[in-house]
Amino acid sequence: LRDQGRVTRGVRGIRLKPKDQVDNFLVVDDSKLLLIAGRNGLGIRTKFSAFLPNGGKVSDSDQKDQVTPRKRGGQGVTAMNTEAIVGALSVSEESEVLMITAKGQAVRCPVLNIRETNRGSKGVKLVNLSDGDKLIGISEVVELDEENLESDDTNSSEPDESASEPEDLVDGSVSTEPDGDSSVEPEAVDDPVGAPEEDGDSSVEPEEESDSSEKPEQE
Repeated sequence: LRDQGRVTRGVRGIRLKPKDQVDNFLVVDDSKLLLIAGRNGLGIRTKFSAFLPNGGKVSDSDQKDQVTPRKRGGQGVTAMNTEAIVGALSVSEESEVLMITAKGQAVRCPVLNIRETNRGSKGVKLVNLSDGDKLIGISEVVELDEENLESDDTNSSEPDESASEPEDLVDGSVSTEPDGDSSVEPEAVDDPVGAPEEDGDSSVEPEEESDSSEKPEQE
């Protein structure tokens, strides 16, 4: 596929037959297995190399040549002989799958319990369907470590008591003494600001005024 702009119509990936449509899209990983489930409850487990020319096998004379995938735009090859598929998964050998039907029936089984078959076959029975029921979904089971998750939830729900206590209470002793000496007397002020200044000796007597009643001199 060549690079194109986001508003283009794109290029043809597969040439569809009448009333056919693309149902799934997977990334090829030769270390995993391909699991395809049909609506009739049947499915196949095969390898990705089965969709290469000659099944990915190389003759002795062409061992140096590398098998290349088919070109895009063709009708491709038959993956499963069925009327309609539900889904396709890329799974490992240790994986488990969960299947569910339209009437609510669910089946969980390991991938290795599904017998490996060739592509193009009708497949093997994945789930036993009742009358009028059909398979509507298939998914890989993801296992979680529930014990660790529960322990993490309990640890996060417990409050941190040590964080709420003050630092003085951690040692068990509370200091009641004041930081400074409360009995310190204020220093004496030599020259208070409010004291009036003395101009001089307040006991100085006023000068005697001249006697205005002096007798007139005799002529």
